[in-house]
Amino acid sequence: MNSAKNLNLRAGLLSVLIFLTLLGIWYVATSSTGASGGTAGMTAEQIEYAKMMGKDPGASKSGGFPTLGAMGSTVWGHLSNPFYDNGPNDKGIAIQLAHSLGRVALGFGLAGAAQADEPVFSVSGYGTLAWTQMSGDNAQYRVGTAEPNGAGHAGSGETDSKLGVQIIARPTDKFSATLHLLSKKNVNNNFNPRVEWAYGKYDLTPDVSLRAGRLALPGFVLSDYLNVGYSMTPVRGPVEVYAQLPISHFNGVDALWRTQAGPLALTVQPFAGRSNIHARFSDPQATRAEGDATVYGMNLVGQWDDWSLRIGRIDAKVSLNAGPVDSLISTLRMMGENGAASRLEYQDKHSSFTGLGVGYDNGKLLAQGEYTIRKAGGFLADTTGWYVMAGWRFGNVTPYVMTARQRVTSDTQYGGIANPMLSAYVNGLLASGNTSQKSWSLGARWDVAKNIAVKAQYDRIRPDHGSAAGLLISSDSKPLSSRHVATVAMDFVF
Repeated sequence: MNSAKNLNLRAGLLSVLIFLTLLGIWYVATSSTGASGGTAGMTAEQIEYAKMMGKDPGASKSGGFPTLGAMGSTVWGHLSNPFYDNGPNDKGIAIQLAHSLGRVALGFGLAGAAQADEPVFSVSGYGTLAWTQMSGDNAQYRVGTAEPNGAGHAGSGETDSKLGVQIIARPTDKFSATLHLLSKKNVNNNFNPRVEWAYGKYDLTPDVSLRAGRLALPGFVLSDYLNVGYSMTPVRGPVEVYAQLPISHFNGVDALWRTQAGPLALTVQPFAGRSNIHARFSDPQATRAEGDATVYGMNLVGQWDDWSLRIGRIDAKVSLNAGPVDSLISTLRMMGENGAASRLEYQDKHSSFTGLGVGYDNGKLLAQGEYTIRKAGGFLADTTGWYVMAGWRFGNVTPYVMTARQRVTSDTQYGGIANPMLSAYVNGLLASGNTSQKSWSLGARWDVAKNIAVKAQYDRIRPDHGSAAGLLISSDSKPLSSRHVATVAMDFVF
């Protein structure tokens, strides 16, 4: 036994030594490659041809084989942003790999479809057709931070409408691949479909699964089906809570461990990855912010008879850029206002999001609530949010009531700036982040068919005193009074 272990150890060490030797040979062989003279030995035609092909014939030449450092930099460049898409011939390694795996899975699936007892591929979808209208002028109602505009007094059929399609491939009992496409109003003010989820799942055991790819960020109770209106009682998740996170998915990995603790069925979900951020402020210019975040955290979901419980935590290192804000920060640095500049700057800021959700459903009475805490920093405000919803099923009709609240907990004013104009700009920006508001909602859901639900909902929204517009988009700087939002919607699944 010991001799076998020693043999395996020596074999492993020898493999490592051979690998390091090869790396050393690679380094020595390529580091001596010089920069031989530009156009030396090239004819005029060759030089002209090189220019036509987009090359610089005067640049120094390498030996043809990349250096070790160049290879490492290239590999890191591909791995650090695996999901970029710059056109048909310039895509990230994850997208290329997904295409390759998709072709392999398609071939495998078609080959095994005739022998399979269950279909290899399944397709499902959902959608919402809705009309949303808000009272008053000079403001618009939106359901997410990515939307550049929303529903005003003239009404809109775009604010709450969406369409999604999901394709699942199960080539084996243990492995499946999921592709989820979603079309809804986005930061570019269009409905171009986007890849919401795209991941592979492998079941290590009946109770443990691993997933990798583009996954839903588990920030809320409704994260996995937030866009599926048919799956929830109200028209939408309350914006006071669900608009706090500008991220709905991430590119990375997670694990799902399902276990039983007495009467409690528990699911443990650790996760880690990266995500892009696209958001717009609620200021009159709808200032656009772009960035990225490294995210990691843990999600716990428990089920006990008619009760459900969720506890989640997300930590992130976030970088955000917004044209007007970046210009203001540069001006503050030039004027020596480094403290104010640091207050607004949002580069590699540690942020966190903590959520607690409780639900109850006995078939007749249903109730649900969440409480969330966002620690943001930079020019974004710290917030808390909560909602409580209750309903009662009368056959196919479910009336419900809901109240929600978002409150800004960080300071939205900054003192000590000598220049009055700069002070006004800084404090105006911080004040625009005061999204404190409360709302009361009354609605009803009517299940007209097994896959169709019709809903009507009334919301009364009141921005807090000191908050100019709450979460509404205001067209001027005047404080808004209470607004009324009416929505009719038809949710369907197929």
